Amino acid sequence: MLQLNKLSFLALFLVSFTFSFGQGEGKDLLDRWDDVALDDSTRFSSGLTYVLAYNSKNPQLAIRLAKEIQKEARKKGLDKAYLKAREAELIILSNTENKDIIALFQKEFDQAVKEKKELDKAFWAYRVGQKNGAVDNFVEAVKYHLISLAYYKNKDDIHALALIYRDLNYIHSMTGEAEKSLETGKMSLPLFEELKDTGSLIQIYVRMAEMNLILEEYDNAYYDLQKGKKYALARKGTWLYAYYLNTLSTYHLVKKEYQKVHEIRMEVLQRTLEEGTDETEILSEHYSSVAESYYLLKNYQKALEMGELALETAKLDSLVQVDDFEAHEILAKIYFELGQFEKAYASFKIYTELNNEIFGANKLNSIQQQLDEFDEQERAFQDSVLAANREEIKNKQFQAKITQEKNYRYMGLVGVAILLILAGGIFYGARNKRKNSEALQEQMQVIEVQKKEIIDSIQYAKRIQNAILPNHDRFNDYLGNSFVLYLPKDIVAGDFYWMDISKDENGNETVYVAVADCTGHGVPGAMVSVVCNNSLKRAVHEYKLRDPGQILDKTRELVVEEFAKSSNASDKIKDGMDIALVSIEQQQEQEGRGSVAQNSCSKLLYAGAHNPLWIIRKDSNEVEVIKANKQPIGEFDKVVPFETKEVVLNPEDSVYLFSDGYPDQFGGESNKVGGKKLKSKGFKQLILEANQMSMEDQKAYLESKLKEWRGSFEQIDDVCVLGIKF
Repeated sequence: MLQLNKLSFLALFLVSFTFSFGQGEGKDLLDRWDDVALDDSTRFSSGLTYVLAYNSKNPQLAIRLAKEIQKEARKKGLDKAYLKAREAELIILSNTENKDIIALFQKEFDQAVKEKKELDKAFWAYRVGQKNGAVDNFVEAVKYHLISLAYYKNKDDIHALALIYRDLNYIHSMTGEAEKSLETGKMSLPLFEELKDTGSLIQIYVRMAEMNLILEEYDNAYYDLQKGKKYALARKGTWLYAYYLNTLSTYHLVKKEYQKVHEIRMEVLQRTLEEGTDETEILSEHYSSVAESYYLLKNYQKALEMGELALETAKLDSLVQVDDFEAHEILAKIYFELGQFEKAYASFKIYTELNNEIFGANKLNSIQQQLDEFDEQERAFQDSVLAANREEIKNKQFQAKITQEKNYRYMGLVGVAILLILAGGIFYGARNKRKNSEALQEQMQVIEVQKKEIIDSIQYAKRIQNAILPNHDRFNDYLGNSFVLYLPKDIVAGDFYWMDISKDENGNETVYVAVADCTGHGVPGAMVSVVCNNSLKRAVHEYKLRDPGQILDKTRELVVEEFAKSSNASDKIKDGMDIALVSIEQQQEQEGRGSVAQNSCSKLLYAGAHNPLWIIRKDSNEVEVIKANKQPIGEFDKVVPFETKEVVLNPEDSVYLFSDGYPDQFGGESNKVGGKKLKSKGFKQLILEANQMSMEDQKAYLESKLKEWRGSFEQIDDVCVLGIKF
């Protein structure tokens, strides 16, 4: 009977509430809410429901009711009701006055910290973390979720705990922290089981399956999918069911069970078409997926139909780039299998252009800027709960970049391979379009011949690239006590090392040495390296520049000018290079020319674009880092002059210049997919270990350690390390 009375009162309240809104009777509405005889829990929850439901119709009145709820909740000591009403008020303010919701929540969090209100602090920390996660600011998202978690771990609030673990499960999956994602997912499962939240259970099980696929734990992935199946089947017709099916499809794809892949993808596509959708991005993605499954089953004609549908659908929305990119990728493969080589080349060209646009340097720079901001915040962050986690957060955040960076490199490699094949195909296809199927064997032979000719051309290009590298005899003459570890990833490289000599009016010589890392590797990287190498030489000899910073300024100008010749204003080439450049002057005269590295004292000037200079002083066990300007040689939004820094070196001091290929190499003890980067810290340790050896032994040691670290992983980038001992 009590329950019946409660529901009756609630129904009466909602009816009168709605009527009051319809009549615009704000005062009556608030008076009636005051008069409703419900228990506090039902009373406050019903009031909040209508605050949010009617905020678009009458936001001022909704805010007034939210404030009334806050006032009464505080009076009765109902802190959670107060906080939720305050949250509702801020959401309405954000919507109606165009205010930043993260800033509003952050202000509440800061106030809670100041007033030492632990519940308020945990409540707002979760909201700040959640909103940061929604805009992919994962560093801040993790930080504030952990603050909230520290409070709720010791409280009897399984709902709050479940939501925090679910969010962390998602964030860690987005930053590539598969094991962390699995750990937090497992923590959330029993909580959502108790809450009977099937939607969250589907998300967690599917996401755990995805993480296990990344880790190549296929049995665990299958187990997670089986556990999530009953929940997914109960939610047919929803995006959650589609999410489950897509991940199940990925599992079968990894297992090379292509027929099952195709059946699942067809089901997803058919459901989408039957239910209808205005989201062209989703529909295009489904068409591309089905095109790929037909392709894997070697049904190329059906694959072509679906691929063209994917492209047509993607073009309905000018903002959809990723799906346009995916459609062209699969179409390039299909056209090639069908012998339509010109179309294959056209699709592949568009695919590579979109690839550069989506996964290009600007995207990576924005991630780096976010990391730099986090470094500044971390130094001021004193919360004891995060002290044990901050280093791991910092190290792991860059995995989002790793995933993009690794995809870019893999696609670059695939691109070179496809270009080799397509070049032969285009040549033959243009001459033999009218020949019948009996000529297929001959066609394949021609393709092989063309491939060989192209590879031979690349080998010749290697000879040309080697010719622009410093002559070994001249290099050893000027930098005798030195080494160069140069390991291109492909036949030709985007990395190069450089040396040049200039004389002043008195005949005194200055030696210039650099290690440069041009955009990409392989053929594209080598082409860029020729432009950059030539620009450096022109800056020194044609423009008579001596200061390293000024040399880099002029080199940047020449590189941008050169690339501008082959592009229009709307399609600027953003290739360029990162570089560490030093000039070395003799401080003591010596008989004959000899080696500058043999002087008792040398003055070194350094300037860098992203790439630092490392110095190890005699008998020191620390690496002294001279930082570079955070800008490339090439197109850049906020260009500043490169800074020249002066260093005095004494006998037996060592300097090291290098590209990012060595510290960025994946490997380690783990045999799991992706491994981990050696990183700057690991590279520094190896340099310190090698420093007491002869230069020849240092080179051998670093090469050996790189192979040991890499293990079964492929080399992901060109490697160039140059060391000089004075």
